[in-house]
Amino acid sequence: MQKGPVEACFDVYEDFLTYKSGVYEYTTGAYLGGHCIKILGWGVASDGTEYWQCNNQWTTYWGNEGTFLIQRGVDMVGIEDSVYAGDPSVN
Repeated sequence: MQKGPVEACFDVYEDFLTYKSGVYEYTTGAYLGGHCIKILGWGVASDGTEYWQCNNQWTTYWGNEGTFLIQRGVDMVGIEDSVYAGDPSVN
């Protein structure tokens, strides 16, 4: 939350492919593999669900014009296990 945007990787399941809007929470489907994205920010939905705001490079036709929200604080599909940030080296 202090070094963003950051890169993150997570497990993709079949139901993620049909995401359109709202906060994604895995509910059903087979494991398809790993995927990495950019976390742009965070927030809280109107129902109180905390989320990460992410950018997906698949296309702007997928999800919400290429972006999606995923539940935050519960390591949904492993997204909080693999977050990578860097500090630039300024000479």
